Amino acid sequence: MSYLYHGSGSIPLLSGEKLVTEDIQSFSAKSLVAMVDQEYAFIKDQIRTLVAEGYGIVEEHDSEFGPIPRPKEEQPPYRGIEYPLWPPLGAGLAVFDDIVKAGKLPKEYELTSRSYNRIEAVDGYSELRIRVTDGEGLLGKKVAILQIMRRDYSKERARLHHTLPIPLPYKEYMAFTVVTSTEVNIAESLKQRAPGVVVRYWVPSNRIGEQSYREDFWAGMAKVVSQF
Repeated sequence: MSYLYHGSGSIPLLSGEKLVTEDIQSFSAKSLVAMVDQEYAFIKDQIRTLVAEGYGIVEEHDSEFGPIPRPKEEQPPYRGIEYPLWPPLGAGLAVFDDIVKAGKLPKEYELTSRSYNRIEAVDGYSELRIRVTDGEGLLGKKVAILQIMRRDYSKERARLHHTLPIPLPYKEYMAFTVVTSTEVNIAESLKQRAPGVVVRYWVPSNRIGEQSYREDFWAGMAKVVSQF
């Protein structure tokens, strides 16, 4: 039922996690953006430490040492409903390409966690990806921007189509893009490591490439920054 109504597999349910959903419906969010009113270098180090201590890091990249490569998509036998763009705001906050000047790309750091949520019953596990971006050049304040996405891999009851409640008499390996309370708690943990830090969240829309979306996003971001 989670597959049908939320676009997620059974891992969040079996792990006792809460799904982050889109504003307009109960379908699971494909990513989460968080703004933190602290210097980029500090937040980068804290996020790296939190993930390394809690899950382990299997891969990491820093733009200071070269371009961050595009992530690899899941390999067979997993079949995903969809694989959204990563990072949701684009490399170097490219969604604001009319604002970020050429040659002034912000510093960025990206990590991919080791697998967690290992659940034998569904042959499943989760994998987290976080990108930290220096937002000071874009916003004029010391702000770090986190882009968060998780991929779940599990064996689920097959369906004729993921929007139709018609189960088939076998299971198949599936991949789902979600964000849950587990990943939000990583960002929330920054408040313990830096008392007084402010964290604000929003779910990026699938309309990422539309001009109206960029304008709405910029207005929302400016409103959040004004609170820092």
